[in-house]
Amino acid sequence: MRPLKLEMEGFTSFQKRAVIDFEGLDLFAITGPTGAGKSSILDAMLYGLFGCTPRIGGMEIPRLVSLGQNMVKVIFEFEAGGRRYRIARTRKTGKAGVTNCLLEEQKGGEWNTLTDSVREIEERVRGILGLDFHGFTRAVILPQGEFDKFLRGDPKQRTEILKDLLGLRVYERMMRAANERDKELGIKADTLGQQLASAYADATRENLERLETQRRDLLEQRAAQEKERERLEPMLPVAGELKRVRAEGEQAEGDLARARAELKEAEAGSAASEKALAECERKIGDLEAQLEATGYDEAAWSELTQAVPLARQQADLQADLAARRNDRQAKAASLPRLEEEARKAAELLEAALQARGEAQGRAGEAQQAFDDFRKAHGSGDLLRARLDRLRKAETAMAKLSAKEAVYGALAEAEAALDHLQTLNAAGEIRRHLKAGDACPVCEQTISKVPEAAPAAALDEARKRLQEARAAQMAWQRAADQLADARSQAGTAEELEARIEGVGALEKAESEAARLLREAQAAEIAAERNGQEAQQQFRLSAQLVASIDAEIKRAQEKLRETAAGLQRFPNWAPLPLSELEASLEEQNQAGRKRQELERRRLDAMNQRQRATAAAMEHTSRRLSLENTISEKETWIDRTKTKARELAAELRARLPELEKGFGELEHIETALRSVGAITGALQAKAAAAEANAALLRQRIAESERMREEIGKLRTEAQLYHKLGKLLAANEFIAYVQREALGRLASEASSRLVELSRGQFALTLSRDSNEFFVVDHWNASETRSVKTLSGGESFLASLALALALSEGLTAMSPDEGARSRLDSLFIDEGVSSLDAESLETAIAAIETLASGNRMVGVISHVAELGERLPSRIRVEKSQSGSRVSVEGHSHSMVAGGL
Repeated sequence: MRPLKLEMEGFTSFQKRAVIDFEGLDLFAITGPTGAGKSSILDAMLYGLFGCTPRIGGMEIPRLVSLGQNMVKVIFEFEAGGRRYRIARTRKTGKAGVTNCLLEEQKGGEWNTLTDSVREIEERVRGILGLDFHGFTRAVILPQGEFDKFLRGDPKQRTEILKDLLGLRVYERMMRAANERDKELGIKADTLGQQLASAYADATRENLERLETQRRDLLEQRAAQEKERERLEPMLPVAGELKRVRAEGEQAEGDLARARAELKEAEAGSAASEKALAECERKIGDLEAQLEATGYDEAAWSELTQAVPLARQQADLQADLAARRNDRQAKAASLPRLEEEARKAAELLEAALQARGEAQGRAGEAQQAFDDFRKAHGSGDLLRARLDRLRKAETAMAKLSAKEAVYGALAEAEAALDHLQTLNAAGEIRRHLKAGDACPVCEQTISKVPEAAPAAALDEARKRLQEARAAQMAWQRAADQLADARSQAGTAEELEARIEGVGALEKAESEAARLLREAQAAEIAAERNGQEAQQQFRLSAQLVASIDAEIKRAQEKLRETAAGLQRFPNWAPLPLSELEASLEEQNQAGRKRQELERRRLDAMNQRQRATAAAMEHTSRRLSLENTISEKETWIDRTKTKARELAAELRARLPELEKGFGELEHIETALRSVGAITGALQAKAAAAEANAALLRQRIAESERMREEIGKLRTEAQLYHKLGKLLAANEFIAYVQREALGRLASEASSRLVELSRGQFALTLSRDSNEFFVVDHWNASETRSVKTLSGGESFLASLALALALSEGLTAMSPDEGARSRLDSLFIDEGVSSLDAESLETAIAAIETLASGNRMVGVISHVAELGERLPSRIRVEKSQSGSRVSVEGHSHSMVAGGL
């Protein structure tokens, strides 16, 4: 497995989207301060592949979600076995958080979905990588603190991981396949054996010989029957001819008897035909005499059939003409009355027009008078409003005192105030002074205004003066309003008179309008009546003219009918009743004649048939006489030939009995021979078919026995292989050899890395790793006693041995791809400077051969020594990553 691209969002310290492109990276360091999120990069890969991480497992995924985020999202692209895959996982926080997964494969530049099922993705990923989560975290991604688990871990787990890495599980699959093949072949062999024992039990050589003997016997019997058929068949035509001759003789005798009987019938029929012919001649003579006595005149009947319809038409036309003349007379009599009514209606219309004109004039005059009054005095509403204002002003004026009283009170108040002001002049002056003013009398500066004497009377006088002035102003306003109202409308009596006048004018105008409407209605009615009278008169006149035209046409038709009737001078003078009676007489005579003609025609047909019957009977009698003579001669010849054929048959077939039935006897014998021959042939064919089938079944049974032997031999081989693999001896052997070789190669690497101090060895009993400390008298001790730095070097030695020796040790060609990459989380920091130098050189060796190696460390020197670096920085807004070195120079995620 080789990473190609990793995208994280909301994953631990990577709050925002961060993308790392691994393409082009081979050996690199993942550096950054503690807590920046270096290990989270490996956790993201593991979460994308397996849905869990070493630090929290798979049950506490919400702990991976960044603080303040509600969803974690990881998209991981990788290459395995030469194919490119992409896996995406998203998980929302909350109790009902659901993980969504999608596994895709790139083909032809497009991503194709493999599955989106969580359970199926786990199986698919294990099949693609060849490792489960535990094996992956011990051989590919070595999490923090777990780099040495393969070295110091449980031997059983190490064995399982080695199975996956070396592809040794193929032997388990081979064992299962061998056992299944053994079982399948055994079942197939047993099935064939059961089929052979049941379905092919009769497939023996003895049964085949018995069938062939039976077939030969049947063929001999059939040959004997063929000889009997050859003896009988030549006599079959002779017997057939004998039967035919006898049948012809019997038929001839029957024909002779029938001919003699028919001859008697023909002679009797001939006599009857002669008698019937004479009766027909008599009947025809009687009917011809009756035809002469009918009195039917075909010429008279022809003229009557034409004259009677003309006479009837003439009578109808005369009646119709009389009716039309009466109708015309009635309609013409009403014309003067209708004309008078139309004239009177026109006079009424003229009078209505004149009355409307007069009413229109009176209405115009009333309207003009009303308009003139309104122009001069205003409308009735305006006059009534003025009268209302005038009365209100008069009422207000009446409520006030008289003018002399108002003005007298005002003069008295002014005089009283003047008198009091004169008496209190000093007080008045003092009232207007203040300290600091000059005295208006002595012109001295006033230092203090002396106290004023009481002025109650003066204040009372001022109050009375104000009240008098207010009363004077109110009286003046009322007087002005009254004067204004009178100036506009005059006196109340005048306004009332005008209001009465406008009411009269309004009434006159309304009356004139009413008269005008009545006149207009009378005009419309008169016009309508006049039009109706004129229309009635015109229609009646047109109807009279129409009747005159119809009378004229009827007269013309009557003349044509009379002219047509004159073509029959014998019948034209007669009345219609006599003509109809004569036509009825001729019709009755004609019907009687037709009946007699029909009877005479029937009698003539009967005579013709009787004549033909007489001739037929004569001819039949002559023919039957000739037939009787011929049949008598033929019967004699057939009897002679039958005797000759019967003698020949009995000479050839002496077993025949005397009498008739020779042909039936031979045919029955031949049918019996044919049936026996057919049955023998069918049995022989069946015996041949059974023998052929048996030969085929014998061959098949021999092939089945051969196949059963092959199946049991092959099953025994697979059984042995399954037993060998089931005992785990071979797999255990391969595992022991692989671990031994791994320990040997890792020991060589460890000697180099530890500068000769340590070597690695494997206990064959416990499969535990031990170290030999050459600097301590070659002491052998458990790898679990190594320090952190020493454990790192030993684990690095194992990693080098795995990467270099895996292909040679594995039967699986895809084993190499399982270790296309290696990620080490920390451990380097525990090395001293010299060991670090050695470890870096070993890691560089590990990265050779198109293998990706990534080391997580906060040691700056390691980051600078490796060709590429993935730097992880932390900030308040989340971690960010950048890739440096070789062809990479990128920054992803974070700010």
